[in-house]
Amino acid sequence: MADLFCCDLGPIDKQYDRLKRMQDWIHEILVTLHCSGERFELLPDLVSEQAIQEESFEVFRSADFMRSLSHQLYNYTPGSDQSVLAGLAIDNGLLSARSVAHERYFREIEARTGKELVRLPPWSIMLQQIPQLARIAHAGGQIELAVDLCASVAVDDLDAKPTDLTSYVQSAAAHEVVDLVEAASAGYSKLGCPKEPRLFDESGVRKIEMEANPKRLGIAAIAFKYLDLSKISYFNSTIEVPDKAAGLVRFKVELIAEEKGREWSIENVVRGGEGCVWEFEIPIALRGRCGVLIGVEMADWESSSGALACWTNARFRRQPAGGSK
Repeated sequence: MADLFCCDLGPIDKQYDRLKRMQDWIHEILVTLHCSGERFELLPDLVSEQAIQEESFEVFRSADFMRSLSHQLYNYTPGSDQSVLAGLAIDNGLLSARSVAHERYFREIEARTGKELVRLPPWSIMLQQIPQLARIAHAGGQIELAVDLCASVAVDDLDAKPTDLTSYVQSAAAHEVVDLVEAASAGYSKLGCPKEPRLFDESGVRKIEMEANPKRLGIAAIAFKYLDLSKISYFNSTIEVPDKAAGLVRFKVELIAEEKGREWSIENVVRGGEGCVWEFEIPIALRGRCGVLIGVEMADWESSSGALACWTNARFRRQPAGGSK
């Protein structure tokens, strides 16, 4: 009877035409037997003194099987509210296992290439992701894919540079960077700030410190009117919450176009005691004279107090901080 329930659970991952991880395959078999009401014991018939070394894979494949359990165990209809919520809960529960699997894969790639890979955040712009993907593809033997990715970056780089070298240099010198500490020194407006924002310019490091409001009190922000972003494509800043005891803090950047009346905003959440480099591409429609707002607030509704939030070297740039385009 057990063979009937598990007949479709072979050791081959049909979608990618490769062997499944041993622990994933065994887990699928045991969970399927449990869902079918079968009882079982797991007894290894061969004890190995050496741990099995399996090659990592770029795709975390346990998620698909785990998501299917909401239908098998609870008979949730695919696409229903219960099924979607169950899928989100399963994905959240797999975050730790997914992170471990991805880190193991990165380390194997680094061992093959002899070069360290930067752990890019999910919101990284494509200009940062493509060279990383090309290196991973090359290390995995997908040479044609690696070449195509590198070629796409090279073509974009050539298309971005004007043929008139003089105008290119003048444009870069005049509009390459809009520094927010410099802009704030020239004047800004405060919106809901419990304390006066503080500006620092020491040893080439420019920092804006702001006190985040509890979420129920709304965002604490400073606004600039108007900044010329006509030759600007990216925003880059290190954002951090120095206090380890603080909760989650939401950082926000909002752009309001002067002529077209268009608005656009983007957010990022940082945990207390942590920080990250935040870089994003500005929509083409907002590349002109814009009102700019940067703000912070506690991300948790239950937070009763604020936290210090820091923007370090917050700048609008013509090109990304880590490369050329």
